[in-house]
Amino acid sequence: MRAAGFLKSAAIAGATVAVLGVVVGCGGGDEKPSTAGAKYNFSQACDVAFGSAAKLATPLSAYVYDQPMSEPIQSSSNPLQYIDPADPKQVELKAMAQDIDAQVEPLSAAVKAKDVTTINRLRTELKKPYDGIIALCKDSGSKSTETVGGLRKLLDQQPVSSSGVPTTTTPTSSAPPSSSAAPKPVVITKAGTRVKFGQPVTLELTKNGQKTAFTFRVTSVDKATAADLKLLSADTLKNVKQLVYVRAEAKTVKQDESYVAGKPSLSDLEPSFDIATSDGSQYGPMILFGTFKPCDDGPALQADSRTYCAPFGLVADSATVPVVGLTGVQSGKSDRDKPLYIWTR
Repeated sequence: MRAAGFLKSAAIAGATVAVLGVVVGCGGGDEKPSTAGAKYNFSQACDVAFGSAAKLATPLSAYVYDQPMSEPIQSSSNPLQYIDPADPKQVELKAMAQDIDAQVEPLSAAVKAKDVTTINRLRTELKKPYDGIIALCKDSGSKSTETVGGLRKLLDQQPVSSSGVPTTTTPTSSAPPSSSAAPKPVVITKAGTRVKFGQPVTLELTKNGQKTAFTFRVTSVDKATAADLKLLSADTLKNVKQLVYVRAEAKTVKQDESYVAGKPSLSDLEPSFDIATSDGSQYGPMILFGTFKPCDDGPALQADSRTYCAPFGLVADSATVPVVGLTGVQSGKSDRDKPLYIWTR
């Protein structure tokens, strides 16, 4: 047992990765169909096109929300190579995705240089491929439609002022402020704390020197249904006797209603988990690329709460999961030996 006896780490050979589609967003692995020489279906092609649209999230957010311009993650993979040339709609998606890809570097450079004229010109030009992809893929079933729709709004949104306040204003009362309206200080839960399933902890995330507090709780561990398992291939489920879902929820702690540019939001909160089985049997995380509706994260943009789901495969059909650990809250920053918080039944 690791992590002071709470979590056990073990891998399931041949059962940790299931390719259902592609990763939406830039910087992922080699996004491709699971069968050699195969081409995307239309839903997968939409995910790839949405991935191209998501590449502009960094420069668009930096400009609109007056955030520091970070370097976009680079990827050597070319998911567009698997577009089916025999499908006219996929060919159209590919052309629009390439139009967007071609503007990532110019827009990033313009944002860094604070070249407002070029930024506005590029934002105007990008509306056509964004609108085209969204319209063509609106019935594809991809949950990324909402996320890309949020990015599309950034092409129209005016940047915040230099003080960090949005350009829209709200009337203020002439009454003097009341001392009772002062926000209560947020108490961050001590790392290593153990609570019961469903009970929240309060954690803090830092970005660009700004901090945001969130409440976070593991709500349940659910067993996959027979219908869920039919969505996965036999190879994916090799050696897996049970598929379980760790479900969690995060909420933003609102200390006041003022806007501060660059503060972390729910889109920056990326939890990772580890578990312990009741009989000490082996288990492994299931990395499901693409959309898997039975276990998918909720939307993050313009939301004060978000749900999360992490699938795990178990090798024992009688094992249960009495312990879940939160091992990290940011991508690439996870420590299974020192879970931040632990939930038990």
